Amino acid sequence: MRVNKTKTSIAIAFCLFLVLVSALIINAGQNNLSKSYVYSIDSYGIHKLDTRTDSKKVIFNTAGMYKVSFSISPSDTVIAVLITERGVVPPGEHDYSVLPKNLMVFIDPEGNEITTLDEDVRKFSWSPDGEKIAYVTGTYDEDKGFMSTGLYLFDLTDGSKRQIAPRAYYVNWAVFDSCIYYEGFKYDPTTGKTEKTSYHGINFSPDGKYYIALSSMEYPRLYISASNEEITDQVKLKLGYVPRSWMPQEKHHLHAVKIDYEPRSEDTVTSGRPLAMIKVERKVIQKTFFIYDVETDQIIKEWMK
Repeated sequence: MRVNKTKTSIAIAFCLFLVLVSALIINAGQNNLSKSYVYSIDSYGIHKLDTRTDSKKVIFNTAGMYKVSFSISPSDTVIAVLITERGVVPPGEHDYSVLPKNLMVFIDPEGNEITTLDEDVRKFSWSPDGEKIAYVTGTYDEDKGFMSTGLYLFDLTDGSKRQIAPRAYYVNWAVFDSCIYYEGFKYDPTTGKTEKTSYHGINFSPDGKYYIALSSMEYPRLYISASNEEITDQVKLKLGYVPRSWMPQEKHHLHAVKIDYEPRSEDTVTSGRPLAMIKVERKVIQKTFFIYDVETDQIIKEWMK
């Protein structure tokens, strides 16, 4: 029996092509699977919405809690839940007898508890791989305000913890070099070395080319990392202000929102007293979202909600 080698080669090549296409489809499905869920929070709990089936369930109960927030790790495998316990003010007093305190609970996407960090966590930042966090602890003094008690690194894989600095007020684990930045310093978790920096802020773009300087006393400002040149005005011309957050997994894209309100209604009261204004809270008419590329100085996407 004679076999046509040409037809056999074509058949083998076609089979290999089908295998490759199938693998690509499977991978695409797996990648989309991790992006098929939306998380939200209200006074009852943290909710997980499956956008494919439109089914929703509570994965963490927040009923009766004073204040709760959450953050999803870059790997989408862990959710950090920050719980603020209400402080105690004795009747007739103005000062706390027991200060408010934070507790951090780590859960998986189904709501199963992984571990708990029973420290007064005030600020934190995920490592790029989502396996660790750098966090600031502290408390509030009635006269002095917030007082930092340290900057630490916590490893979720083995539960280990180590101190990075005796105090810090802001922290950011940068994506571009995997180093931890805080006021005027950079800490390399691989070598354990700390060095000074000349940056005015620590909120870097994912590629490290730009950074945002945040301050409780001033509006956010934008800088070029290599030269420390301020380019705040460039962004203000396009957006009207400097946003506080970068688009994750993008090079240097800022996420901004513009809120349009209905005209403020005002009534006057003059009954023998100085003129008074009664101001009614304005309703939101529309929200416009922007994605802005700093390098090209262009708005690359815009949508309304």
